[in-house]
Amino acid sequence: MTVKSNGNFEFEFFTWLKTFLNDKGLQFSRCGFKTGDGLGARHEFDLTAGYWKEPNYTANKPPRWLYRVIPGPNGIRAENPASGAINLGAINTAQEDKAGVIFRLVPLIRQAPGDFVHEKGFEVHVLFLFHGATPKGSSAESFNFDPATGAMRFKGEAIEYIGCGLLGLKARGTELKITENELERTITYGEVVDALAADINGSPSGQASSPMPIFDLTQQAEVDRLKKMVSDAWAAAGPVKTPAVVAVAGNDEDKDDDDEIIPPEKLEVPENTDLLGIDPTVYRQIC
Repeated sequence: MTVKSNGNFEFEFFTWLKTFLNDKGLQFSRCGFKTGDGLGARHEFDLTAGYWKEPNYTANKPPRWLYRVIPGPNGIRAENPASGAINLGAINTAQEDKAGVIFRLVPLIRQAPGDFVHEKGFEVHVLFLFHGATPKGSSAESFNFDPATGAMRFKGEAIEYIGCGLLGLKARGTELKITENELERTITYGEVVDALAADINGSPSGQASSPMPIFDLTQQAEVDRLKKMVSDAWAAAGPVKTPAVVAVAGNDEDKDDDDEIIPPEKLEVPENTDLLGIDPTVYRQIC
């Protein structure tokens, strides 16, 4: 029997996916996980607008993927606050070995016009699977995604993915009480995930754009279904060229890529005048 971690089987899936990709000399990254519940310097929510406080700064390489959730008399709906393509986050693609990425999606739930709430327990994770490594990029390369069409761009060019899904982390019946028009109202985690799926389309290669599938990771059967989706998508895509760099276990899938240390373009080693007999050309060669 598999033991749940944090009330769901996500850790089991991550372990399985790590092995699945490592066997192919590849790995996956988790974007925004290293910061925990924090967002990092200058990254703040604007709960009146239901978006980032400084969109021009944060939306370039956001630590989370934000979505508005709007309750109404006939249920709830989700709304893309960017009204178009949006940057989901950035990961390290410098080693040309990333074949998957998982983003943290935060729903901001509207109680009334100009009044959104952030319930961190209602977070959803989103998986994108590529057939082989993404093209080589920087240590903080962002992915641009259009929820209306499912199209993704990387380094300014269209990039195909072979599988995707919304990963539910809470039991669907988990409740959240909000105040709507001065009246208390209860919405469930399942309603939020369903609303997100209805507004976010996926378009894996060779498939028409359609609502992104949901995988409830509180259920073992759903984890098995997710694993099957990954395996089947990979097999259907055919052979893939093995990258030159073999993935190292426990590397980027275990940490967030936002805080990668980028080496300086130029290194200067100062001359030590206390050392006698060292020609200046030696310092230039070291640099």
